[in-house]
Amino acid sequence: MFAALLTTHSHFALSHENADPYSCSNVQNDVEVWSGDALEIAVSCEGVETAISFLQQCGVDYDGSLAIHFERDMRDECGVDTYGIYVISDKLIRINSYPTCRSVFTKSKLTGRIPFDEFFESIVVHEVTHAVVDAIGAESAKKPLTQEYIAYAVQYSMFEPADVSALTDDLLIKDHVALSDFSMSIYALSAEKFAAMVSSHFNGPDGGCKTIRDLVSGDRQMRESVHQE
Repeated sequence: MFAALLTTHSHFALSHENADPYSCSNVQNDVEVWSGDALEIAVSCEGVETAISFLQQCGVDYDGSLAIHFERDMRDECGVDTYGIYVISDKLIRINSYPTCRSVFTKSKLTGRIPFDEFFESIVVHEVTHAVVDAIGAESAKKPLTQEYIAYAVQYSMFEPADVSALTDDLLIKDHVALSDFSMSIYALSAEKFAAMVSSHFNGPDGGCKTIRDLVSGDRQMRESVHQE
């Protein structure tokens, strides 16, 4: 699983217990990163800038604060091989350490074409997007299906189109994906397929920045089934 939303409080072990928070200087937002690893800090600050800038280009502005914690290993607590989570109740982004993420990294038609460090930054981009939508989005935007659509749209925008196309072609994603085609059942079965569908829709005639802007504002809503997990 690429990433997840968690609604309850979490208690994980920081990857560097004695690390003081680092403040990112490349963005105007107040961003604190808990990690003693220079690469994790650099990737976090770059990922925040990428996500915030992309959302601003889409007309979604966020000037609030962000907190990012790197954990040694969240797999036992989460029950899945997740890379990162956004904990809604704590307003915290939690990401597995660089070594842990690398150990669970599996290559696909997309990830086999990009450097792992680029993928690692995209995890930050995904989780930052969750945090922004949770902070300023309409109530409909905070629902799981909509949250994941927006987060994957922003995350996959940082990859080369040819690399994403290799994934959508491999998964036989149809050319014209409709917003009504999405469900949390698809996400639960294959987050990568869900992400590929998002990319296909976002880059299609019905997608683009207007879709993100309308979803965040609540002017447009996705069909969230009561039977979805």
